Amino acid sequence: MLTLYSGKASSDTITIITPFNNSGCGVDFQVGKDYIVYATYKDEVNISSKFNRQSKSNSTYFAHSCSRTALWTREEHDEINRLVKK
Repeated sequence: MLTLYSGKASSDTITIITPFNNSGCGVDFQVGKDYIVYATYKDEVNISSKFNRQSKSNSTYFAHSCSRTALWTREEHDEINRLVKK
């Protein structure tokens, strides 16, 4: 983890759970690339009302591409910093 924009980090190493394909808004994270990850403790991509997944660990999060999680860009980084400083 390079930059934490909001919240608290319990560790510099975290686990991200994401759907396994693009149609489910999954993110194909690649080693060596930087990402801006919008993550939550609760899985926001509900496949069914029968599943209500929520992390019980402070180092495990859910993320998906439909939440703007994507490769790092200067524009997104600057926009986050602008909004966080308000």
